[in-house]
Amino acid sequence: MTVSSVTTKKSYNGDGSTTVFAYDFKIFDDDDITVIIKTDSTGAEAVKTKTTHYTVSGVGVTTGGNITFGSAPVSGETVVLLRSTAQTQTTDYTPNDPFPAASHEDALDKLTFIAQEIAAAINGIKALVELTKYLVLTVVVSFLLLRARLILCQLQHHLCLLVVALQHQPLTQSELVL
Repeated sequence: MTVSSVTTKKSYNGDGSTTVFAYDFKIFDDDDITVIIKTDSTGAEAVKTKTTHYTVSGVGVTTGGNITFGSAPVSGETVVLLRSTAQTQTTDYTPNDPFPAASHEDALDKLTFIAQEIAAAINGIKALVELTKYLVLTVVVSFLLLRARLILCQLQHHLCLLVVALQHQPLTQSELVL
């Protein structure tokens, strides 16, 4: 098989009645997919357990398969199907045997899947770094604005003192306090 798609994740909204959710990428083992239920209102995520919460079909099928839940995810929940290929190498070549093209190609496909999953994780980290930069910039700008307001208030107070002094009026004790 050739790997012509970079899809590593599918997401669906729960509706309280749908129990079957398709994934459109190949997995080599039913443990090569992570099933997560995300609560939309809080962002909390719960990794579900195979056989306890769901079953997997379509293992080894190029076009993917289905995750079938025992009970339907409800409205306000998002179903996330994440390909998570085991980072192992199980292909074994026997000396002097005919070249095992099919198992060799599966091994290459598995390496491609792992590379895609790592790339997706790196892209997620890049997005987090950009968000962190934005948040740090927001905090710095907020601090600078607060500091500028404080300086302006102090400047205003000192200008008032200067005006009073220029009018040759004696300053009261309360006017001298900063």
